[in-house]
This record gives sequence, structure tokens and C-alpha cells, in this order.
Amino acid sequence: MTARILQLFTITICLSLASGCTSLTTAAKKQDLDINSRLTQTIFLDPVAPDLMTIYLQVRNNSDSENFYLTQGIKDRLINNGYQIINDPTKATYWLQANVRYVGRPEGNEFEDAIGNYKGAIETAGAAIAISDISGGSGRDNVKAAAIGALVGYIADAAISDDYYTAITDVQIAKKVDAGQVITDEEHRLNQGESGQAIQSSQTTSDRQKYQTKVLITANQANMDVVNAETEIAKKLTRVLSGLF
Repeated sequence: MTARILQLFTITICLSLASGCTSLTTAAKKQDLDINSRLTQTIFLDPVAPDLMTIYLQVRNNSDSENFYLTQGIKDRLINNGYQIINDPTKATYWLQANVRYVGRPEGNEFEDAIGNYKGAIETAGAAIAISDISGGSGRDNVKAAAIGALVGYIADAAISDDYYTAITDVQIAKKVDAGQVITDEEHRLNQGESGQAIQSSQTTSDRQKYQTKVLITANQANMDVVNAETEIAKKLTRVLSGLF
């Protein structure tokens, strides 16, 4: 009996090392915060004379995070790039409008993590049963080994998490052109009760050529500090938005 307990203990130690290998690899590779950004659409703006380098800035934060009030940081960077920030939108050559729409973990991430932990535990349990069979264990011993292996696998995976955090920002840039040069056709569909629909169409002219895109920023790190991640994502977003000019 004592020999059998010692054998199971040895198996457990081996499984701990095997199960922790992937987690330790993740921790080693992702110990530093990695932040990536991309635009859904690239925006090209024609250069203008220095006296026309004026921008009206409007940045809003509709996310749940309080770390994404970026106006001052964007102002500072644009001024360093030679632009003048003005408060009258009718006099500005450009408008930069941005809304931080979402900040948090990617949707479904918690579910995927749970599935990953469960899968790792089951794989470790299977390895435990195999080792117990090889060592001549009975059916009862196999069940014990599976339980020990599953527990060890789950603990090893839970100790180190591979975390992701993201920010989604809607962006619109408008450039001033000759009055009446931009013609926009609009169509709106309005629901009428449960089965009806009314269609309204209109045509307008303006002196603004508008461009839209989205900024997607993703942070990844093992055992991420969310507060620090939000701070670094906000800095990255500030650089991306000011870099559009």
C-alpha cells in the first residue's frame, strides 16, 4: 500500500512538471506587455499649406474605462507636428472626431479560457491513467490517478493565464473643401409597427469631405495587470490618432 501511494505521488510530481511546461513557456514568452494596433481602413489626406494646418478636435469616451480621456495628449502631439488646434469647427481645415466605444477583454475570452483549462486538465488526466496502467494499477487506482492528474493540470494552467485586452475606437476625419462641392445621398429605413417599414431619402451638400475608419488595439501578456494595460493602450491610441495627420 505504501509503495502504491509512493508510486502515485511520483506520478503526480511528473505530471506537475509536464502540465506546467506549457504554462511556463507562456509566462516566459509573454512576460512583457505586447500591444498591437491596426486600422480597418487607411486614410490618405492631401498636404496643405502651413497656414491651413488647423484642426477641430472632438474625442469622446463611451466605454466603461475612465483611463481613455485622450484629448490633451492628442492636442500636444498634433501641436508638435505643426498643427493649430482651434475651437471653431467652421474655421478648421480638418475635423478629427473619435469615440472610444469599447475597452475590455475580447468578447468570449472568458469562455475560451475555461475551455482551454478544461482541455488541459482532461489531457493531464488521460496521461495519469496511461501511466497508472503501465505501472500495473487497478481500476480504482486509475480513477485516483485521473483525479490527481486532472487537479494538477488545472492548477498548473490556472497559475499562469494568457490574457488579452482590447480597445475599439470609431474615427471620422473631415476635410474642408469648396462650399457645395460634396453631395451626399442618404437613405433611412424606419420601422412601422412589427411588419412595416418606411424609407426616407434625402440629398445634402456640404463643404466637408469625410473619411471613416476604426482603430483596433489589442494587448497581450501573461498574468496581465489590467490597470497598466489600459494605461499603455491609451498611450498607443493617442499616438495612432495623432499619427493620422
